[in-house]
Formats: sequence, structure tokens, C-alpha cells
Amino acid sequence: MSHTITFEGGDQDIVVVALDSQGKAVIPTTATYGIVYLPVGETDPDREIVASGTAATIDPASAVTTADAGLGSANTRRVELPVAGFEANRQYLIRDPDGKTELIRVKSVSTAGPHLDLWYDIPSRFVTGSTVEGVEITASFPSAEAADEEHFEDGGGPYRITWAFGGGFATTPVHEMIFVERTQVRPLNIEQRMIQVDPKIVRRSANGGYSVQQAVAAAYEDHRAWLNAHDLDVHEFAGDRTARRALVYDALFRFYSVIATGEVDLAKRDAYREERDMHRANLTTGQTKKKTVITDRANDQAQAGTSRKYLSPFSLA
Repeated sequence: MSHTITFEGGDQDIVVVALDSQGKAVIPTTATYGIVYLPVGETDPDREIVASGTAATIDPASAVTTADAGLGSANTRRVELPVAGFEANRQYLIRDPDGKTELIRVKSVSTAGPHLDLWYDIPSRFVTGSTVEGVEITASFPSAEAADEEHFEDGGGPYRITWAFGGGFATTPVHEMIFVERTQVRPLNIEQRMIQVDPKIVRRSANGGYSVQQAVAAAYEDHRAWLNAHDLDVHEFAGDRTARRALVYDALFRFYSVIATGEVDLAKRDAYREERDMHRANLTTGQTKKKTVITDRANDQAQAGTSRKYLSPFSLA
């Protein structure tokens, strides 16, 4: 995984969730990190940005549920509990007394109840008295490095953050890449464009249990992964009309893939997939390679910058 830091954006958080050897989310007892600038060698004084072993912050939120949650409950996207310390759009780990766990993402926090509303259904049953705890781990990318003109002009990285987690479960240090960019790629207004293409999705979303927002979220993840797999830089296509249309039709394809109940729905699903694939094919015509990070085995050093520069519609340079 890679992270994007905004040039001259001040101190900026980098957030992860620790996974065990089976890929399950876990809450470590300790978490540390270090950040290095890979374009220079191990003996260069510019190499170390944040010293290895610096303490990361583990979200301290914790509460016990006051009602059953998940499968079999009246609302499988609601968790009733004291909500102090919990925030919208953050992830938490729910654990029942038998040790079963599930990763959840909060859509909204309500003090009336009180309860958490989630983005997705909880697929298992969690009895009253289950524990919900913060699972996100946060590091800080320093403002001075985010504003380093020389490093930014050389390509904005790559930097490497190395995480280390403690807690007795099987895990190893995690390496992730960081790039400093002029701007962040912001989500586009895909929902309204989906409705322009297919107004019926509003009613189907309200009645079917699978929302337009969920389809958009899944399409965004797939869109970024598809661009990466085809050696395309997501920043180049932040405002590209063809990329936007591909994203709209991918979200519609995903929506109908979930809620389809008959031949008409399946025909729409297939038509939207074909439209998406047509726009994606147009994106790949004549494109060159995107940035990659390759470190030298001998000195653990990477070439400055990327294999090509990008031109973002939102760029100031």
C-alpha cells in the first residue's frame, strides 16, 4: 500500500490497521514506526526522516455494547453502546466474549440511543456485552519534510514507512511507500452522475439494502487498483472525463451486481460493464508507464522521483 502526503500540508497523519498472519484485523499492545527517504543511501544524513522505533498512536476508544448487534438483530448496521471517543468514518474492532471479531466502519455517531450507525452490515452475531475498540494506528509525517522543496522537485519520494507491532500475535514489520504530491486526489461527484444515467437506482438503493454510496466506494477502490495495474498514475486522471465515465459505469455495474433480481437487472449490469470497459480501453491507448519504486538490493536505495511526471488538472505547477 502507498500513502499520499500533500506538499506544504503541515504535519499529516498516516493511518493503518494491523493484521495478523491470517489477514485479520488485530489491536497490538504497542506500535512503532520509522520513515526514510529512499533516493539517498543508508549513510546519507537526509535518509532518516523519522527515527525507527518512534511510538505510533493506537486509537484508545473502547466501550461495551448494550444490545445484541449484527446477524439476527433488528438493524444489522447499528451498534448500541456509549459513544464517547468514537468518530464517524473510522474503523473499530467488535469482539464478543468468545473472542470472535469483526472490523466495522462507522458512518455516523448518535448520542440519542446512544449508538453507532455503520456503512456495512455486521455479518455475524455479537451478543450484548461485546467490546468495541479502536483499531486504527496513526503515525505522523513531519511538516518540515512535507515542505522540503528539493525533495519535492526531485519527485516527492519515494519514502518508506516501516511499522512494527507488538502483542503476541504473528506479525512482521510492515513496509509501505509514501509520495508527496502537490494535491490530493479528491472523490468526484459520482452519485449524481449515476442518477443521471439511471434514476431508478435511488428507489432501488433505499429498498434493497445496498446503497449507491457503497457501490461508489467499491468502484473507487477498484478504479485506483485498475489504474495501478495498467501502469497509470491516478493523479493524471483526477479530472479526466473518460476516467470519470469509467468510474460512473463501474459503480452502476457493481450496484446491479448486488441488487439484481431478474433478467432486466442482469441486462443492465452487463450493459454497464460493457460501457465501463469501453471507457477503460480508451484510457490505456498510448499511455506510458507510471511511477514504480525499485530499491537496490545492495544499498537499499531507490531512484529519485518516478518513471514519468504527471500533469494533474488540479496541479498548481
